[in-house]
Amino acid sequence: MPTPGITLTPADSVTVEGRWEINPRLDLNGKRLDRMILRSSRRLPDDLAYAGKSRSVTFPVDGDICRRLRAHLPNLEISARLMIKLADVRDRQTDISACASLDDVNGTEALWPFQRVGSLWLRSIHRGILADEQGMGKTVTALDAAEHLKPERALIVCSDAKRQDWYDHVKAWTSLEAKILDGDAEGRKGHIADWDGFLICNYKLAEMHRAQLCLSDLVILDEVHKIRNRQTKMARALRQICGKTAPVFLLTATPSVNHTQDIWILLHLCDPARFGSFWSFAYRFFEVSSNGFGVVVGDVKKDEQENLDRIIQTYMLCRPKTMLEGMPKVNRRTVLHKMAPQQMVLYKQMETAEEACLDGEVVESKGPLSWITRLRQLALHPGLVFPGYNGPSKLDTLAEVIQERSSKVVVFTNYEQLVKIAQEYLHEQGIYSTSMTGKLSSGRQADNLQEFRQGDAQVLLAT
Repeated sequence: MPTPGITLTPADSVTVEGRWEINPRLDLNGKRLDRMILRSSRRLPDDLAYAGKSRSVTFPVDGDICRRLRAHLPNLEISARLMIKLADVRDRQTDISACASLDDVNGTEALWPFQRVGSLWLRSIHRGILADEQGMGKTVTALDAAEHLKPERALIVCSDAKRQDWYDHVKAWTSLEAKILDGDAEGRKGHIADWDGFLICNYKLAEMHRAQLCLSDLVILDEVHKIRNRQTKMARALRQICGKTAPVFLLTATPSVNHTQDIWILLHLCDPARFGSFWSFAYRFFEVSSNGFGVVVGDVKKDEQENLDRIIQTYMLCRPKTMLEGMPKVNRRTVLHKMAPQQMVLYKQMETAEEACLDGEVVESKGPLSWITRLRQLALHPGLVFPGYNGPSKLDTLAEVIQERSSKVVVFTNYEQLVKIAQEYLHEQGIYSTSMTGKLSSGRQADNLQEFRQGDAQVLLAT
């Protein structure tokens, strides 16, 4: 008996809007559907007849899924109404892709052309991943897009260290109010109750207040690569906060598709209807096997890599730093520091004997890595190895470079201890500085950064 014809139509009352249905009670004559097409995330049916008490199995309106269904069901017909919907989706994706390739568009004059394009792209795609390389102004681009959308309640989720930075940028680039979510539980409830404009919080507080933060009509997630693991409470909270309709801007400079969980959660936040099931996604694009204890998701299937890349590109705008070529060139100058005899002796001792001695105190290296670290510390400032040392060091040259300039200076180092030493030394030289290290509280970091920006401190010493 031949397989009866099946017609796919846009969803009506049986399924949610934006999907189509097919009746699972039809005799499919043993035809087995590709598992990743089916929508159950935990129970993976082998054929279309698995639907429990449900009268239908639903799929997102997606041309890719439609083509795969057709491969399994030769007599499948697609209704005219569904074809119209698929054409609308295709045309919209084409327009968004064309937008991303533009050199410039009308918009905020203070932005660079590629930022104006990025702002328009975010507004056009509604929910997308802005993955420009670091230093290209993703914060400003996202806020300009938000300014055009004029949300009543916009949520920004970022790291502790970036909250004040986002606050300052909201004030500078939008006409909306901004508030940082902090304080005790009662104080935070008050902030949320009075929410108007931008509410800025860290990821931990977003998880704690996810039920209340669902009220947002725009969500910006900064450094979104931090939520790669879909199974964490944080990922589940963000899925709840983002919902399915509000605009969502995902910002990251390090997108990754090396593992399924790295990119699936981001795609899910962009399009929860199309990427509702992790296992559907995994079975489609990755090698899935069983090791006797559970399911193991491996590498991307070779014949699906191109399809995966194409789908990701639909939701992601990723541009290289070469687009910054129009900006003023950075002038680089190397200043050589010649170690004074006292510093050179300590360095040579460690270099040749793998130990150094100062005032009877001997410091040994313990292995190659320790030896290299000690040499580096002695070349910077022997006080990193011998507390209390106050002789010549690289700080002497640093002070000379700073004194040549009347403008503000930022100094980076890997050693928090050196920040403290440098701050005391520069103060002795009449140079006022402030600091930014990981051990400072977020409030203290914000105060020090503001002090530097206002010009009260010429130098910012940071790890």
